Amino acid sequence: MWNVNIYVQQDNADRKAAGRHYIYLMECIPKSGKIHRRGGFGEHAGTYHQTSLAAVSKALERLNQSCEIQIYLDDGFICSMFHSRLDEWAGNGWRTGKGERIANPEEWITLWRLTKGQLVRMVPGKHKYSEILLQKMQGGKEECMKYLEILTAQRN
Repeated sequence: MWNVNIYVQQDNADRKAAGRHYIYLMECIPKSGKIHRRGGFGEHAGTYHQTSLAAVSKALERLNQSCEIQIYLDDGFICSMFHSRLDEWAGNGWRTGKGERIANPEEWITLWRLTKGQLVRMVPGKHKYSEILLQKMQGGKEECMKYLEILTAQRN
């Protein structure tokens, strides 16, 4: 089983709906220990939480086998709800305990589907790539893609 670290960063932490950019970096580590990196850059028109869900889902879509996954994400709410409520919501028709429809059900359903059969742990807060990914996003999509290309060419 591969170990996968996913690092996600957004260019805007404002909670309101807005056009946002995100970048993710995946470190895929097989038993040999040789790190393979992959990354992506995206745009999303939505809230901070919607963009977090979209970015994580885009990264997870790239996996083609069961893995042990660590997701590093600034969005503490998403991390908390993933661990404490996701399975409950899935079993309750994507409704809260009070019977109300959850916010962003499509995004949560996608995340739930992509994490089935995986061992996933979300870690809230800044991560080792936070500052450099933020810096690269200030340079736009081309700078982000160039940085990701350099990282993916490196082998540890």
